Amino acid sequence: MTAVYIGSTVAVAWIVYWFVRRNARWRLGSSSGDRTRGLAGLRKLAGYLLTHRVIRRDPYAGVMHAMIFWGFIALLIATTLVGIQHHFGIEFLTGTTYLIFSLGADLGGAAFCAGVVIALWRRRVSGRRLADCA
Repeated sequence: MTAVYIGSTVAVAWIVYWFVRRNARWRLGSSSGDRTRGLAGLRKLAGYLLTHRVIRRDPYAGVMHAMIFWGFIALLIATTLVGIQHHFGIEFLTGTTYLIFSLGADLGGAAFCAGVVIALWRRRVSGRRLADCA
């Protein structure tokens, strides 16, 4: 169990490090009047990541990416809450709350799986590549 916690901590640290580097590169590539720092820069990065504005040009790709992203977020939240309940002994997922929670987690998992299947079909069966979308 300790290995899971260590591995998770390393993974989260790597993701945070990657986002910090990505944000720094993103700011370097922006126009001189558009270099935002601090909270405004984080707000802009969060808006970019959460709304997928760039992917909206191709609605098919946008729906696919949104299903994968939001399905993963739903599964992450569900797993975190179940882990908190299990490890800390706090019982808050019971009765109707559990049923609603379980439905949300199941829908998130279904959206994630459907998004991955759509992505695989798009890449393998239809032969459509990223360069073809531009």
